[in-house]
Amino acid sequence: GETIVVDRSISRSSTMMMTTMVMLSLSLGGDQEDWADGLGWAALILFMMVLIPQIRLNYVRKTTDGFSLAMVVVWLGSLMLLLSYLLFTDQPQVLALELAVFGALSAVLICQQYYYDELWGVGKCVGLFMVQVVLCTIIGFASYEL
Repeated sequence: GETIVVDRSISRSSTMMMTTMVMLSLSLGGDQEDWADGLGWAALILFMMVLIPQIRLNYVRKTTDGFSLAMVVVWLGSLMLLLSYLLFTDQPQVLALELAVFGALSAVLICQQYYYDELWGVGKCVGLFMVQVVLCTIIGFASYEL
């Protein structure tokens, strides 16, 4: 069968980032809100990184065999639930940014699925990506203006 090499650089990068953030927070002191903000940004970065290994693997292999499109659809559904949460609570804008980035990365995975299966061309993939980015950004940040 095909041997798949796991990219450990993302794991090392995330560990280094978390260690740096903890050390910086400890050295600067700060109150509970500062810590919470730092943890929120760290979670945002790590959450965004969760889809990158799959995107890279699909790109290197030029196929999405074994990839679950249903998983991405469920994740996009969870984004809509998160949006509802943002609309009815006063949450930090980092959550809106997370919504926009995760939606864009999910769109990349969907485009890879259709592109590598030769169902869509590049133009349609770029169009979906742009629509997803714009919609997630507008909806996410508009929720703070209501």
